[in-house]
Amino acid sequence: MSSEITAIADHGDMGRLYRLMEQAERDLRKTPGEAIRWAAWSLARTLGTSTKVAKKSRPLKKVPGKPLRALGESTPSQVFEVTSWRSGQKKTFRIRSANVSTAKKDRRVRIGNRGMAKAAWMWGIKALGSGGSGMGFATGPAQRRAGAEMHVTKRLTGNDPYVRIENRLRYAQDAFKSSGPQTVDTAVRRAADMMEKVIRAKLYGSKFAK
Repeated sequence: MSSEITAIADHGDMGRLYRLMEQAERDLRKTPGEAIRWAAWSLARTLGTSTKVAKKSRPLKKVPGKPLRALGESTPSQVFEVTSWRSGQKKTFRIRSANVSTAKKDRRVRIGNRGMAKAAWMWGIKALGSGGSGMGFATGPAQRRAGAEMHVTKRLTGNDPYVRIENRLRYAQDAFKSSGPQTVDTAVRRAADMMEKVIRAKLYGSKFAK
């Protein structure tokens, strides 16, 4: 199981995840491929919850100076700057508007694909053979575009089964939460927690799942 995401994973958490995969094979009679798929599914799910959704608009910076009335304008307007993407490159644009509220309606300020980084992980989960319902991921155009950036290859039968998850979205790394209990660095531990809870429930009953 591999991923292109850079994160700090505790060795103890990785060891625990592998031990749970072995336990799933031994006690739940899963094949090695099924155990790897389950671990990959759990990790993709926790990486999804580690990903934040962007705000509705990009930050605006007011350019110093008094509002001026341009030719053809009925009221004075202020100049704002916004940094956006154009042809894969970051660019800074200037916008003339009466106020911040009006400036935020400009297409260069609005973020049209909010939730795409989060939605990409749902596509990874679906590619592993399970839906992502109930995970709070975006739907609609952002979800469909996210699918083109998520690549999952797998071999779950035969010798040397594996799962490879690649999130090629250019800002996938930047979208991870940098603080709180659901950061990317805790994803492996949370994936192991998820697997252990299911294993305990299947072996001992739901009341022992915690």
